[in-house]
Amino acid sequence: MIVVRLVKRLGRRLSTRRWPAILIALASAVVTYALFLYFIFAYYLADDPRLVPDTFRHARRPVLITAHPDDETLFFSPSILYHRHDPHVTRSLLVISSGNYNGIGEQRQTEIHNSCAALGISLDHCVVLDHPELQDNPKKWWDERLVEEIVASYIKKWEADLVSASTTPG
Repeated sequence: MIVVRLVKRLGRRLSTRRWPAILIALASAVVTYALFLYFIFAYYLADDPRLVPDTFRHARRPVLITAHPDDETLFFSPSILYHRHDPHVTRSLLVISSGNYNGIGEQRQTEIHNSCAALGISLDHCVVLDHPELQDNPKKWWDERLVEEIVASYIKKWEADLVSASTTPG
């Protein structure tokens, strides 16, 4: 009932105003709500085990594999942040391509290393490959066997007990 009364009251107020003021009020409400949700999920609920798969919660040496820089934050942020304060967990990130499609590969490599530092992944476990056959190009498919060989070598090197990968196209 309280919500209905608030909606009616808001409706009466909005009907007396001009449309630009209404749009500004609605945009402000949407932005405020989005920021509220961001802070709730990013800070208050970041360590909530319900947001992290069970297998990841028990892993001690997870390896995250992405196709491009920035995929780690798009696909794995809750998982990465879940173990950020546990000294017994060693997280590793393997990025298959430097993201050099638009000629900004060096910049993206710097960004990924900054991201790893912010996420608590040590730089010796934060690897961005720059293999000539695995370049960022939406028109070229990567050789699956080559990717498999490279990934397997890092899984062995880092003694991974969990491998998680994003599935964006190469």
